[in-house]
Amino acid sequence: MFPVSLLSSSVKCWHHNSTRYNGMNITSVTGLTETETATLKALGAVEDGVL
Repeated sequence: MFPVSLLSSSVKCWHHNSTRYNGMNITSVTGLTETETATLKALGAVEDGVL
């Protein structure tokens, strides 16, 4: 069992990292696989202005 403070820090750290992709326009990005594109979209990136 982990201390609550350790889990809270992990969640905050993950949440902080995931927000850097919010609104990132990946419309003209080349060289990404379908999986990479889907992952970026799941993290908040947009393609052609659509979430």
